[in-house]
Amino acid sequence: MAEVRSQPDDRPHNNMVTTIRGALSATGIIPLVVCLLRLYIRWFIVQSFGWDDVLVIPALIGVLGWHAFAITQTFHGLGRHMWDIDSAALRVWLKDFYITQCTYLTVSLLVKASVILFLMRIFPQRKFHAACKAVIAFLIAFTISGTLVITF
Repeated sequence: MAEVRSQPDDRPHNNMVTTIRGALSATGIIPLVVCLLRLYIRWFIVQSFGWDDVLVIPALIGVLGWHAFAITQTFHGLGRHMWDIDSAALRVWLKDFYITQCTYLTVSLLVKASVILFLMRIFPQRKFHAACKAVIAFLIAFTISGTLVITF
């Protein structure tokens, strides 16, 4: 019995490229503004720069880099139906997607660790600090194991 397959004209051809680019741009601009304001206030106004502020810098670079890389993926197929992408562009997109999957957990770790260090500065209780350090250790172990699983 012959396999019945729909023709390309039977499939939807709408795409979400513009929506994805807009969402990524918006969610990239917001942390940029917030973090730059935070760093400006901590450095110039409060004149007290802590480890949480130091960790915000690589976290922000990671978030913005991840967003920029995701936006470039829209030129290779992100946001379009698979059948609307030629095979060469699909290969590039799949490689790019793999890279974003491998880096996501590391960027997420930097952001979470920065927030936890910020909380440790606000709440000086020893038990709270111990709990925060345990959470950071768990996040590091989770990131390493998750990245190894995704990578290999």
